[in-house]
Amino acid sequence: MLANKESWEKKGEAARQRLTAYEIKIATERREIETKTGQAKEEYEQVTEERKRSDYRIDGDNARANELEKEISSIIAHAEREIHDTLGDYWRLRQQADEYMGIIAKRLHLQLPS
Repeated sequence: MLANKESWEKKGEAARQRLTAYEIKIATERREIETKTGQAKEEYEQVTEERKRSDYRIDGDNARANELEKEISSIIAHAEREIHDTLGDYWRLRQQADEYMGIIAKRLHLQLPS
């Protein structure tokens, strides 16, 4: 019976050692997981912060682009008005020049080509 008791004690001790080794392994894996989780959280926070900065910069760039687009539209509209006015002046002056040439040709008794 003493041998049987020693056998059981050895088996119990072996089981305790396996259990202790398993607990150590689990604790090690848990620490590794916590470390990786912490690193992932830090990385996520960095990426989130970078995205906020990028979004802020993009929003600023979009606002500036909109301002420039309005300014360009205003410049184009002003230039188109000036072109229209200039063309109006050109045609008015051309008509006056044609009339003047007609008057001069009539007074000088010249024929103007049509």
